[in-house]
This record gives sequence, C-alpha cells and structure tokens, in this order.
Amino acid sequence: MTSTLDEARFEVQNEIKTTETKIPKKKNTTVVKIHEILKLDEVEKEIVPTVDTVDNTKVNNIERDSEILDIMDLTELNYSHIPKHDKHNVNKNVGRSEAKQMSWMREYWVQANIHAHAQPLPPGTTPFTYAPDRNSFVQLVFFLVLIMLIVTSSFVYMVYASELKETFQTSGFLFGIIGMVGIMALSYAMACIPITRIPPCNFICLMLAVFFMSLIVAWITARYETPLIFVALMSTTVVVLVCLALACSSFDFTQFMLYLVAVSVAFMAVVMIIMITQMAMGIVYKPLHIFILVIGTIIQVVFLIMELQMILGGKTVELSEDDYAYGAFMLYTSIVNLFLNILQLLGFIDE
Repeated sequence: MTSTLDEARFEVQNEIKTTETKIPKKKNTTVVKIHEILKLDEVEKEIVPTVDTVDNTKVNNIERDSEILDIMDLTELNYSHIPKHDKHNVNKNVGRSEAKQMSWMREYWVQANIHAHAQPLPPGTTPFTYAPDRNSFVQLVFFLVLIMLIVTSSFVYMVYASELKETFQTSGFLFGIIGMVGIMALSYAMACIPITRIPPCNFICLMLAVFFMSLIVAWITARYETPLIFVALMSTTVVVLVCLALACSSFDFTQFMLYLVAVSVAFMAVVMIIMITQMAMGIVYKPLHIFILVIGTIIQVVFLIMELQMILGGKTVELSEDDYAYGAFMLYTSIVNLFLNILQLLGFIDE
C-alpha cells in the first residue's frame, strides 16, 4: 500500500502542476487542487486502491459525491495545500444547511468533473463552472426587471390611450427633465451608497426608478405613432436576446469595462457640446443626430452585454448575490434606454 500511496502522491502532484500550467491565474485551479487533495485523502484512508478509482466509481452520483466531497472532511485536510481565500470558502460552507452544502459540493464536483474521464483541458480553457446558488439570484433579477418593464409599459399605455398624451406632448419637456434628474440621482445613489442596495431601501429605489423612467418614456413615445413604437419594441426585443446570447458566450466583455466607461464619458461630453451649440445657434442637423443615436445605441448594447455578464457571473467583474436590486436597476435602465434610442433613430429615419 505504501508504494501505491507514493505513486498516488506523485500522480496528484504532477496533475496539479499540469493544471496550473494549463489554466494560469484562474480561480478554478484552486478547485481542481481541492479535488485532487480529496482524491489523495481517499487513497490515504485505504477506501480506494488508486486515484483513478475515486473518479470512475463516483462520477455523476450525488449520494456518492457526498461521500467524497464531504464538507466536514474538508476541514480535516492539510490546509497548507489550500490558498488563503479558499480556506475562508471552506469555513464559510461548513456551517451551511444540508441543501446548501449539497449545492456547493455539486458546484465543486462539476468544475473538476472533466478530470474524472482523464480528458486534458484545451489550452487556455477552464473546467465548466456551474454555481447552483447563483441561479436564484439570476432568476430574482430577471423577475424584478420583468415586473418593472410591465409597470412602465402599463403607464405608457395609459398615457398614450388617454388625454394625458396631449399633456405630455405640450408640457412633456418638464416631465422629461424631472425623470432625467431623478434617474441620474438614483444611479449615483445605488452605485455609491450601500444602504440603497439593502431592503427596504433597495425596493424603494427600484420603485422610484420605474416612476422616473416611465415619465421619460411617456414623454418621448407621445411624439410618435403607434406602428413606429411597435417596430421599436420588436427591435429592442431582438437586440436584447442577441445580447443575452453574447453574454452567455465564453468571451469576457467585462474586462473592457473601464475602457468603455472612458469612451462613454468622452462621447457624452461631445454630445453635450453639440447640443448646446445647436440650441444656441437655433439649428437642427438631422444627419448628425442620427449618427449620435447610432453610436449611442452601439455603446448601450455593449453595456447591456457587460451588465448581463455581471449578473450571470463567472467573469472578471460580477455582482454580489446581495446586489440583486442594483442588477435589476442596471438591466432595466439599459433596456429602456436601448428602446428609446431605437425609437428615436427610427423616428428620424421615418421623417
């Protein structure tokens, strides 16, 4: 047994080194390390004769997974093998409920499952990541966004189908200013003030966001005919679905967030200068407006993909599971702004 154990140790150490080489500076490397240490732990206890036997007999069986990936057994491992941030992760999960423990075990098992069949990782790739605990977070964010969009649509329909439409056509600029100032203040508050992301303040902020954005949408849509609004709505739906598909891809858009923020700020400054100049000179140059709307729409689409990846997780930048309100706020405002950009662009083209 001693020779078998020595061979197992050597095999595990080589596999860990190989994994570190293939996926450098990836958090999944630590997961593989823990998995390999657990395999070695099984060999030392003489539960199985070889490292490979652990994989071949335990794969894709939750009950057997729990025998290998026992949360309490993790605390008995040699902590010298586990980096500091994973020691905290292990300790955090020890005190969880049984359901949470099983969910966490499945996540770690799936991440290391590719090694169960002795399949080498392609260069530059990582094991498949599945985080069951994040599913409820994503579902909650999408549900909140759906409710917010339904409320906004209902308000706009009420305005559009009543005498309020004339009020928004004549005095809508005032409502638009109120909405824009309010949504800018909310954006700053939710990004910089932690209390706005904690119940009940987060839900109050979301309700205010719906109110302010509904004023802006009602002001802008009151100037257009119904068919144009439906075309813009369908176009927005298609674009959002494409963005969702891109967000689920392996390409990490969030790593370029800082660059996009810088480009957006510069673009907004240029647009403000152009608008002020045109207002001062009393001229309207439609081709320039169309160009601005096209660039603004492209930037908005990229932001939407980044925000979706931040919500889905697994990228360079991701939201904490406690920031469901902030995620819903970002996604809601991005979708509405995208709709307004497309509507105005179609309006200029139609004219």
